[in-house]
Amino acid sequence: MSNLKNNSSLKYFENFINTPRFSISIIITIILIILYEMIFFNQVSPSSDSVAREPINQWSREYRLAYNEIPSWNSNLFSGMPSRGSYLITNYGPINTAILTMFNKGITYGILLFIAGLGVYFLLKKLKISEIPSLFGAITYAITPYQIGLINAGHGNKIIAISYFPWIFLAIYNLFNNRIIFGILALGLMSALQLWSNHPQMVYYSWMIIVFFWGWKYLSNKVGVDKDKNIGITFIFILLGLLLSLVVVADPYYSVYEFQQYSDRGAASVLDKTSQTQTGVKWEYATQWSFEPYELISFIYPYFYGLQNFQSRDIKSIAYWGGMQFTQSTHYFGIIVIFMALIGVLIKKPDSFQLYLWITSILILFVGFGSHLSILFSPLFYWAPFFSKFRVPSMIYGFLPFTFGILGAIGLNNLMDFIKKGDINILIYKKIKIVFFSIIILTLNYFLFGNTIVSFVKSGETVQYSEAARLIRIELFEKGMMLALFLLISSFTAIWMAFTKRISTTVLGIIIITLLVVDLYIVNNDFMNLARKKDIGKQFQSNNITEFLLKDKADFRIFPADNFSSNWYGYFGLSSIGGYRPVKLRNYQDLIDANGFSNPQVLNMLNVKYVLTQKKINNPDFTLVSNFKGIYENLNVLPKAWIIGEIKNVSTQKESLMETLSKDFDPSESAIIFDYQGGPIAENATGDVVINSKNENEIHLISQSKTGGILVLSEIYYKPGWSAFINGKEVPIYQTNHILRSINIPIGESNIIFRYKKDHLNKITYLSRTSLIIIIFGLGILFWKEKKNDKIDESL
Repeated sequence: MSNLKNNSSLKYFENFINTPRFSISIIITIILIILYEMIFFNQVSPSSDSVAREPINQWSREYRLAYNEIPSWNSNLFSGMPSRGSYLITNYGPINTAILTMFNKGITYGILLFIAGLGVYFLLKKLKISEIPSLFGAITYAITPYQIGLINAGHGNKIIAISYFPWIFLAIYNLFNNRIIFGILALGLMSALQLWSNHPQMVYYSWMIIVFFWGWKYLSNKVGVDKDKNIGITFIFILLGLLLSLVVVADPYYSVYEFQQYSDRGAASVLDKTSQTQTGVKWEYATQWSFEPYELISFIYPYFYGLQNFQSRDIKSIAYWGGMQFTQSTHYFGIIVIFMALIGVLIKKPDSFQLYLWITSILILFVGFGSHLSILFSPLFYWAPFFSKFRVPSMIYGFLPFTFGILGAIGLNNLMDFIKKGDINILIYKKIKIVFFSIIILTLNYFLFGNTIVSFVKSGETVQYSEAARLIRIELFEKGMMLALFLLISSFTAIWMAFTKRISTTVLGIIIITLLVVDLYIVNNDFMNLARKKDIGKQFQSNNITEFLLKDKADFRIFPADNFSSNWYGYFGLSSIGGYRPVKLRNYQDLIDANGFSNPQVLNMLNVKYVLTQKKINNPDFTLVSNFKGIYENLNVLPKAWIIGEIKNVSTQKESLMETLSKDFDPSESAIIFDYQGGPIAENATGDVVINSKNENEIHLISQSKTGGILVLSEIYYKPGWSAFINGKEVPIYQTNHILRSINIPIGESNIIFRYKKDHLNKITYLSRTSLIIIIFGLGILFWKEKKNDKIDESL
């Protein structure tokens, strides 16, 4: 009677485990454990990217409170740049924005990881994979160390893009299996949510994988492996879903499209002699962070090359010695996952979809090699649309946990089914043992002799540094080998016990999932370097330099020569000619690359009143401010606007830059204007200009001139964004001195307004939100009808 009761309890327990309710609760629990410090104690990542973002957030908050509108222009970085198209102001769409703003960072990231895992779970269920293997695949994708590394690095946009990818893939998979209208609407919504991540590179990689999936289905259909007569029409349905998503995300992507044509990712550099920037960035820039093929071993042993490199942290966190410049994440997703995928192939011949996943995984690896496999990367770089606008080829590895997570889940499913049948194939069992014991022997060899057969030193490191780092690297290396041995021996023992009927397949599945979680938790824990949120704010404490600068009420810019790539001063509302952003206006980038800021005349026209440097400036026009070491005042700084009568009309951007940098050019007396088509200008032009008011979206000036002339405004030229009006009449704005703007003013008093164009942006926002509502409403009706029909079928 007792045995019967125990068997009944065990049966109930196993039945409960094999339910969606259990799987979903486990995913949530694991995410809560991984992110508990962020979720429950409101801790955040103090990464450099997070810190660099804080001045931009502060500026945006203050402007919106003061003017109750979105700032279209930012004056604090790089002398000014558009805020929407350059992602200074990020529009995540209403749904993503709600997730990002309603909760603390930990809960936000937790929701995104849950979305990622749940998407893979439902996809696996669609593939007829049983409950426990589906949970295995979901956990692999949800808490892969790459995701946690992104959290710690402050790269939330990538996490959003990765999280929605399984849902996009699921929508497309549904399109191949009817549910046409529902599939199109679902694809439109999920693709829009991913596009709203505002990370085009991850979105691009997503669609590379999807396009290859359609191509695979098409070829499979041609050779008779798949029998889908509607393969062509399915492609049209996918296009419809994608086009629908593009309508939904017209805001913000219209601004992005405008900006990229003038950015250093879209416009050609006049300094480029290779013509590579005609369509994107240079090869050397695009292939930064190409993954060295020899580092593939780190997919089995995550600490083999030191895992990560955070230069602002302790030496244990700068242990990476692989081939990339540095790394703040790992592409490791679990040795158990790889071996489950291999076991799946040993037990059962892969079907067409599994072959697609294997080949896709290989292609992803090859693309991530970048310059190390140029025979594949070069055609993509030179011929694939938009591909040359990106860098960091290894970023595509963020999708390996998706392909391998599904393969691992299928492998675990095959293993459990194989054991359940009871008719054990000895040959297959031997193959499984060979795979496991081969890697165990390799691991033991590394563990015992790794100190003598591995160097642990990166070329170019100093002796003092390398010895200290080498000891840390050996320690991490041995930790990785011990972890691998534990996981391999434990998993093989569990499989043996299941084969010999000592445990059930359900228990085997739980053990394998537990080992996976232990593995990923240990690696993830090495990335979690958190701090209290208020400690981030302490990095922006005002000092005597900022206090001095803020006392000067004039309109001016600063040149932080010793810390050019910093947004720090923007936190206090100080306008800098430097800053940190991954993308800038092309003309401005060319001026930087041409060493333009070493030219005093360029600093004069950029309204740079103060140069901040601890170095000595040997130029009498720059005087050291008394009682302040490190602040030099520019005595020849030009005002925010001035009037001149002499111009030089140029017809090319290269001529514009070269003339501006010429030693003979004096911006206070003349101007270099690109493609001037205005009327004649009085050579003795004189006059005064007063700025009545100025904010990010509008500048009001009054000019008084007896001669008329060219009014040069020390604000950055950006054709798509700004309009100019003199006494209510719109006038052309000219690109002046390569990066500034000017207008031709008449004789007498003129009321001048520079206004950022927003009417078309408002219309685009209306179109975007309306289409989103229609999609959600349509999905709701279809879902309700489907449920209603299911109830009718059940009643019959």
